[in-house]
Amino acid sequence: TLGGACCSVFSPGGDSVAYLAPPHTLQVLPLTGGFPATAADSGLTSVSDLGGGVDWGSDGMLYVSGQKGLLRVSPRGGTPEVVAPLDAQRGDLRYMWPAVLPGARGALVSVVPASNPTSQDAVAIGAVDFRTGKVSLILQGTRAIYAPTGDVIFSKANGVLWAVPFDAKSLTTTGPARELADTLATGALAFGDLSLSPGGTLAYVKGVVQSYRLVWVNRNGDATPVASDLVDDGVDSPALSPDGKRIVVAMAGPDGKFSLWMKALDGSPKVRVTFDGTTNWRSAWRPGTNQVSYVSDRAKLGATSLRLFLLNLTGQGGITQPDLHDPRAVGGASWSPDGKWLVFRTDNQEPGNGDILAIRPGVDTVPRALVATPAEELLPEISPDGRWIAYSSDVSGRREIYVRAFPDA
Repeated sequence: TLGGACCSVFSPGGDSVAYLAPPHTLQVLPLTGGFPATAADSGLTSVSDLGGGVDWGSDGMLYVSGQKGLLRVSPRGGTPEVVAPLDAQRGDLRYMWPAVLPGARGALVSVVPASNPTSQDAVAIGAVDFRTGKVSLILQGTRAIYAPTGDVIFSKANGVLWAVPFDAKSLTTTGPARELADTLATGALAFGDLSLSPGGTLAYVKGVVQSYRLVWVNRNGDATPVASDLVDDGVDSPALSPDGKRIVVAMAGPDGKFSLWMKALDGSPKVRVTFDGTTNWRSAWRPGTNQVSYVSDRAKLGATSLRLFLLNLTGQGGITQPDLHDPRAVGGASWSPDGKWLVFRTDNQEPGNGDILAIRPGVDTVPRALVATPAEELLPEISPDGRWIAYSSDVSGRREIYVRAFPDA
């Protein structure tokens, strides 16, 4: 069992398995015994941040989603090769879930647009020609695989499975699509899991009607709903106000777009408080104020679009962007109990692989590096007395929790 790993695929000979490990490492494990070897640890997309997918072609090479497009990697390691660069003119952000075609002359990929990366309705199926590096959009769907019958089996945003005749040589569809009799499980950021055996057996995670709700959990593990209206297709990063009377939570409907909502716990209806961008989440209350910090792509800066913003919930001052004096995208933030220190962590797709810094907004012109190593540091939280900082790090090879003094870490 490999904690946090995903997207495993067998080698053509069946003697090894390749998989993705957090935050963006491609590893190969021999099934005959031994330890996993790293095939690539740079240039890949994050497993948890719109990254995903690896396939093992009949040419013996691995094909994986990368920050610059679709990558080809030797299972023995080496520098990844970009076989299909992102089409900037079309506005492509990611080529996910590659499915290499017979003969390893091309592949099917899920094309995620930079303009609307969290909406499954905006994702398309692309056919990659390895000779030219071009990606042609062939279907509107979220994920596709090739069947030996000469069909492409694919799912749409609603999870419904379809099949369409496909010519693997010309990389074009050759007939109308027909609906199959079941659906895949999908979610706000999920594309669905499916796999086809050489014998033609399709395995997939079946779709069910589901939703997420916000709950209180006591120390016995008993869960009770916070409120009947805090239920949606996606619910993420709840933040309770310091006085315990209000809560801000990110919620996403079927389109996968996360917005922040505020709920007063006196029974009042929830109120939507953000309206721009497709991703608004990871909120944190600033003690002593009516301000909430959150991470958003509302600035529309492309692939590294997530930045930190401050929302004044009284309606005065609206939304502002604090100057962190660091050009990297932000993955999350928290505040010291006195509200003076803003502790933020950089995106794990940026240089540093996720560093933790602190700044006093309006006072400092340079952030203080608290934890900045080649390892991935996440989830900074300040203790209630303001003397300690706890965070997650994979410096030991697995994710663990560490504590340091604050602010002199």
